[in-house]
Amino acid sequence: MKKITLEHSIIRNMVYFKITHQTHTGHNFGTKKEPRHFRATNNICLSSSARPEWLSYEKMLYVRGTSKNHDNDELLCSIEDWDLICEAVNQYNRHFEDPLFLKKLDDSLFKI
Repeated sequence: MKKITLEHSIIRNMVYFKITHQTHTGHNFGTKKEPRHFRATNNICLSSSARPEWLSYEKMLYVRGTSKNHDNDELLCSIEDWDLICEAVNQYNRHFEDPLFLKKLDDSLFKI
């Protein structure tokens, strides 16, 4: 199961955010077809290369990668871009969910 978690704050109509948890990096981050990338249906691309960075003009969010000393870097974006980033991260998390794990977890919650 692959997962990304973000933390944010809004100051004067701008969003300051950082990645607080990421399970996979580099060639293990994305899909089989694109090992370092995940392209969401809203055209936001998530990519694991070197360090976190948001490139609004490319609609590219670079997440944690090889530069571990930058893992906690704070990024800045507009509120509109933040909505798109959240949608892309949620789609990434759903895409890589383990449905068998979730089913076992759900079933175990209801056993008496």
